Amino acid sequence: MFEGKYRFPLQKNGKAPLAGSKGFKEATLDFEPNSEYNIGIATGKESNLTVIDIDGDKGLASLEIIKDRLPDTMVVKTPKGEHHYLKYNPDLKTTTGIMPGIDIRNDGGYVVAPPSVVNGIEYKVINDRPIMPCDNPPEELLKRIKPIKHLRMSDVTGDDKWIDEAMKGVAEGERNWTATRLAGYLHHKRMAPDIIARFLQSFADKCTPALPMEEVMAVIDSVCKYPVNDADRLVPVLVRMADVQAKPVEWIWRGRVPKGKIMIIDGDPSVGKSFLSLGIASAFTLGLGLPDPSYEGGDDEG
Repeated sequence: MFEGKYRFPLQKNGKAPLAGSKGFKEATLDFEPNSEYNIGIATGKESNLTVIDIDGDKGLASLEIIKDRLPDTMVVKTPKGEHHYLKYNPDLKTTTGIMPGIDIRNDGGYVVAPPSVVNGIEYKVINDRPIMPCDNPPEELLKRIKPIKHLRMSDVTGDDKWIDEAMKGVAEGERNWTATRLAGYLHHKRMAPDIIARFLQSFADKCTPALPMEEVMAVIDSVCKYPVNDADRLVPVLVRMADVQAKPVEWIWRGRVPKGKIMIIDGDPSVGKSFLSLGIASAFTLGLGLPDPSYEGGDDEG
C-alpha cells in the first residue's frame, strides 16, 4: 500500500508529526515503517491519494447514505472508524465535517497509516482491494466545499471573539501560550493535527516575530496527546433529596471543615475571611494544630 505514497514518521502511539519536523511537508518515498514511529501518508496529488475519513457513530451513519456511490476500494480500520482510500480527485477538497462525522484528506493533509498504533489500537486494512478512482463522487462530499486554506477561524469557532483576535498574531512572549490555547480549542473540536496546523500556520506568520512552524508542531503534538472529553455525551443524573442516604460527617476541624466535602466561608466584607482561609491552609501545610479543642486531625498546639 506504500508504493508511490509519500510518507513520513509520526510520534509513537500518536497522530502528530515528530516534534521539530515539518510533517507531511517532509514526506518522501524512502521512509520505511519501523517500530520506533507511527506512519503518516501525505494525501493529495503527489501521492495520488484522496481519503474519506469516517469518524465514530455519526460518520458510520453518514457513510450509510453514500456507500453505494463509493467504489469498492481499500478500506483501513481506524481506532474510531474507517479510512476509504481513493485515487486522487481534485474535486474532493481537504475539509472537515463535510457530512456529520466525515472529513476529507487531500492536498495539504495526511492520514495515519497501517500498522500504526494509537492508544493501543492498530490501524488495519479491512478491505484489501486496489485503490480505486472515484470520478463521480457523491454530491454530499462536494457541497459547501471551502478549502482549508480559505477557511477563517470563525468558520469553526462561532462567536468566540478571542480567537479571531488571537489569529491576528501576538508579540514575542505570548506566542507559545496563545498557540497552545488555539491548538487546545481546535483539538477539543476534534480537528485532526494536520488541520490544526493549517489554521495555526496563519497565526504563526502574523506573530511578531513570526513563530517557527517547528515550534507550532511541537505545541500541536503536546496538545493532541491529551484525549478529548466526550462532554457532549454526558447526561445529568437527577436524584431526589428523599432518596439521599444520610451519612455521618467526618471532620478535619469539627463543626467547621468537613473531610471530603465542599465548604463555604461566608461573612461580611473585611471581617477576616481571607485571613482565616490562609491560616487554615498554613496550618495544614505546616502540620500545625487548629484552634479548637475538639479537633481530631492531630495534636493541638495553638
